[in-house]
Amino acid sequence: MNGASTAVQLGAHTRATTWERVDVVAASAGGNGVSSYGMFVLNGTSLTIRYSSIKGGNGSAGTAGTSPNKPATPSTANGGTGAGQTISTCCVAVNSDTCAPGTGGSLACGSVGGTGNPCGKGTAVPSAGGPKAGSKGGINSAGGPGGVGDPAAATAMPTVNVGTFDASGYHAPPGVVGADGNPGSGGGGGGYSGPGGCTCNTSVTFGPGSGGGAGGCPGLGGTVAGGGGGSFAVFLFNASPTLDHVTLSSGSGGTGGVGAKGAGGGDPGAPGGASTATAGGPGGAGSQGGPSSGGPGGPSVCVESAGSSTPIFSSAPTFNLGAAGNGGNGAAIGAPNGLVGVSANQRTN
Repeated sequence: MNGASTAVQLGAHTRATTWERVDVVAASAGGNGVSSYGMFVLNGTSLTIRYSSIKGGNGSAGTAGTSPNKPATPSTANGGTGAGQTISTCCVAVNSDTCAPGTGGSLACGSVGGTGNPCGKGTAVPSAGGPKAGSKGGINSAGGPGGVGDPAAATAMPTVNVGTFDASGYHAPPGVVGADGNPGSGGGGGGYSGPGGCTCNTSVTFGPGSGGGAGGCPGLGGTVAGGGGGSFAVFLFNASPTLDHVTLSSGSGGTGGVGAKGAGGGDPGAPGGASTATAGGPGGAGSQGGPSSGGPGGPSVCVESAGSSTPIFSSAPTFNLGAAGNGGNGAAIGAPNGLVGVSANQRTN
């Protein structure tokens, strides 16, 4: 049963049973998102409750959301340093096989850095990835920096303030998870070094560019906050008792859990050949994940009729209805608050 604070539990029953002149008070629930039940009745139509009062305790607060860890940035994110050179005579390479441009950094969750330009060449090299990719370097110039990832999408407004009901009780719904951030863009590959051209019968030397750093990984959104537990004087599941001269009182629904900030965006990869004129461009950082909303408040209900329950009131009951739980706080971190729970003398679902 989803609720340790249950004063009276009656399972499947077929024989006539009368509960008369007995007052029931349930304790408030402990833990997170746990409900309190004055009387929990399952499967049967032969129960009569007469001249009694039944009171549920308070539901407990929902679980708070959590902030994920910032993504790691392994060394593979760093751009490689170009090596070797090409010696050309009359613009014809003599030993171009010694030229090794730096490779761009890479991350599974980020954007790749650009490859450095080969010796004496300014085109036909892979570009950096991402919508704000750094530009390729030209002659004797470095690659451009990659841009920071776009901000995470705004947290969606909560739409659910009541959970599900089954033979084990009430199950509180969660709030809304924060959106993940976006990856940073890769830095551009560095340009090549050397003169602006070549002259016949004159040997000139060209060097390669280094690779750009990878864009950082996106931060994950804050995890969901849990809903508050409910307070029920009488909880019925596939049960239809007769109630005569009863006083039914519910407590307060539990407050929804508070939302949580998203993780910070991952750091970008470092550029290759950082101290040279033909260094790769640095990658852009990933953006922070979005915050999660507060969880919904728990319900406060005097008679909850779940499943195929149809209680029979042979005399008008006295209801003392408690307050529904407030939604958990999300506004403090830029997310919506959770919705207020439901409160009703009688509910059927």
